[in-house]
Amino acid sequence: MRRLAFLLVAAVAFPVAACGGNEKRDRAGRAAPSVTPFPSVDRADLAAGRTYTTQRFEPRLTFTLPQGAWLATGADSADHIEMEPKAVEDPVDVATLAFHHMTRVFDPATGGKAPADAVAGPDDFAAWLTHHPHLRTTRPKPVELLGLEGVSIDVRVKSSQPRRYKDCGKVAGECVVMFVSKIEPIVYGSQSFGRFYVLEQPGGRQLVVEQAVEPASAFKAQKPAFDAILGSATAAAG
Repeated sequence: MRRLAFLLVAAVAFPVAACGGNEKRDRAGRAAPSVTPFPSVDRADLAAGRTYTTQRFEPRLTFTLPQGAWLATGADSADHIEMEPKAVEDPVDVATLAFHHMTRVFDPATGGKAPADAVAGPDDFAAWLTHHPHLRTTRPKPVELLGLEGVSIDVRVKSSQPRRYKDCGKVAGECVVMFVSKIEPIVYGSQSFGRFYVLEQPGGRQLVVEQAVEPASAFKAQKPAFDAILGSATAAAG
């Protein structure tokens, strides 16, 4: 279950604009598009067609949003950023695109009832997913994304853990508490679908890209928007 209630926007990130003759131009002499820092507060508006870059999250991510209004549901931080459409159309109920360093996860076998129950993240999140006793996963598929190599794994919930986080009461059927994204645990229910790209960074750290949709059958409808963002995205060391 992702964050379903869209709150009032706390703040809006403003573009970093080039001025006068100092603006950057491409080789054809055209003004290069301005780049806006990804918001530093949760629930900030994101503008369609605008290019954003992270300041705290590394590798530094730069991407352009497609048409449609989005929210930065998880502000720019050292280990997580998260975004969702402000409004979705049938058959999509919930859609999330997030980037993570998986620093805190929940014990796959037992789960947890509070953020304090989380443990240190695994060295290999792909192996953690595929060996999770309460998840049904696809075989890891080699991918290249953001200039990094890794694997893609699709995830569905198979059964519930014995220790259930309170948000499990908001999802239908079985429930798995997965990991901590910034400050709150993320749970997946029987209707959830997740596609995780586990990418290898230089130095051995992993970058995890999460695409989460409810209901699972709506992933195909949401995929073009996800693909548009990731197709525009680049990652660079800070």
